[in-house]
Amino acid sequence: VFINPEGYSFAIFNRHGILLFSTTDPSLRWDGRYKGQIQPAGSYVYTLSYRQSNGADCQRTGSFLLIL
Repeated sequence: VFINPEGYSFAIFNRHGILLFSTTDPSLRWDGRYKGQIQPAGSYVYTLSYRQSNGADCQRTGSFLLIL
């Protein structure tokens, strides 16, 4: 599925709801840091919004486990 950069938004939050990372550039990746500090192992939440090549808007949320 081709993701249109104009409709792309990605964000990562910690368990306290603090925004750790956000981008509108699909080529950027989170390196596990917040304000230069490596974040502790644990569960984090993400939100992802994007527009498919057919024009359909999609939204996804979920969680992942950061392992150091």
